[in-house]
Parts: sequence; structure tokens; C-alpha cells
Amino acid sequence: MTIDWEAAGAVATAFAALVALLPIFIASAARKAKARNLRMRVVVKLTKLRPTLGAIVVPSSLHDVPDHAILSNKDLIKTVAELESMLKETEALTPKEQDSLSQVIANLELMLPSVCSKQLPAAGAKAVLQLIDRTVEILEKQGLMKNQPYQPWKDRIDA
Repeated sequence: MTIDWEAAGAVATAFAALVALLPIFIASAARKAKARNLRMRVVVKLTKLRPTLGAIVVPSSLHDVPDHAILSNKDLIKTVAELESMLKETEALTPKEQDSLSQVIANLELMLPSVCSKQLPAAGAKAVLQLIDRTVEILEKQGLMKNQPYQPWKDRIDA
């Protein structure tokens, strides 16, 4: 039995190429996971803001919203600051996601003093809510989770 050194060299070269590409594949998977994680954290923060802004748009709906869902000025400022700190991580997102998120955060920063002083007009709050909805929609298109989330409310309980 003789060894075909040309074939062995080709196999070794192919194996070396695969080994060289492995870090690229691992980095790509890590980047995608980081982006999913960031999207989820951003959507949670934006969702926390909705009841507070919604109460400004339709003050009569305030009785339908639990008190704990309306953010105090302190909690509102903290949530906006947390969103702003997440901007450092947006390199993992697509340019469209980055732009949309930046618009939301810029508008939240600008309207924060008006909200805290109870002087934000309903139209302003509605505009920010629309930006939030658009941003969430853009983030959801790229995928918030790798798999379908567990939805316990859909489980049937047979007693």
C-alpha cells in the first residue's frame, strides 16, 4: 500500500483551512447571541416605558393601569439612563436597529424634563410611543430569541 502524498497534502490543507475558519464561526455565533441578548434587554426597557407614556396620551386610561406599572420620575430617569448605557453595545445590531434605537433614546432624553415636570403634551408622548413601537418591530424582525419563548398561559391544565 502506497500513500498518495498529494492527496494527503490536500486533505491536510483542507483540515488546516477548517481549523483556521473555526474562530470566525465561533465569533459570528457569539455576535449573534450578543445581539439577541441586547435586543431582548432593550425591548424589556422600552416596554416598561409604555404605561407611563400611555397615561400621558390617554389620562382617562390611568385607572386601567396598575400603580406599579407607572414609573416614578426616579424610575423613569433610571430606565432611560439604562437604555442610554446600552448604546455602547449596539455594534452587535444592524444599522437600521442602531438608528431606530438612537432615535428613541434621543427623544426620551429630550422629553424627560417635560415628563418629570408633568408638562409633556399628549402629542409628544404619542410620538415617542410610535417611535418605541417602530423600534420594537424592527428589533423583533431580527429575532429576539433563538427559540420560541415558553408561554405557560397556553398550557392546558387538566385536573
